[in-house]
This record gives sequence, C-alpha cells and structure tokens, in this order.
Amino acid sequence: MEALPIILGLVAVAALVAALARSRAVSERKSPRGCEPGQGDQLVDIGYASGGSGGGHGGVIRVTRDPQQYARAFVPSRALKADRNTKD
Repeated sequence: MEALPIILGLVAVAALVAALARSRAVSERKSPRGCEPGQGDQLVDIGYASGGSGGGHGGVIRVTRDPQQYARAFVPSRALKADRNTKD
C-alpha cells in the first residue's frame, strides 16, 4: 500500500508531460519556419553584446532566397572546378 501513492504520482506526471508535449506540437505547426523561395536576398542581423559597455560584435549577412543558389554556396570550390572541367 505504500507504493500506491508513488505509482499514482508517476502516472500523473507522465500524463502531464504527454499533455504538454501534445499542446506544444500543435502550437509549433502554426508558425512556418524559414522564408518563401523567390528572388532577392534576406538580411540577417548577427549582432550580439557580450555584456558590459562596448563589448560584442555586429554585422549583417545576406542570405539568398533562391534554393539553387543557396545550395551552391555549400558546394566545395574543388567540386565546382571539377564540374566545370568535365563540361568542356
């Protein structure tokens, strides 16, 4: 009989965790990630402050919205040169 409250408590915690996981999964589906493919660039601010006065760095990165051009940025330069040589 001493184990009954412990078992009921564990079942209650498991039910709470399952309910929270389900509600979070539903709310995450509502907000799409990324951006729509298209032309032009998207500006991403990469600034941060490391605390105190005057610390940190700032900058802006341009990220293309074209999926093919975005994928090309991850291809090593050796592979691009080899691909150009085989087309000649």
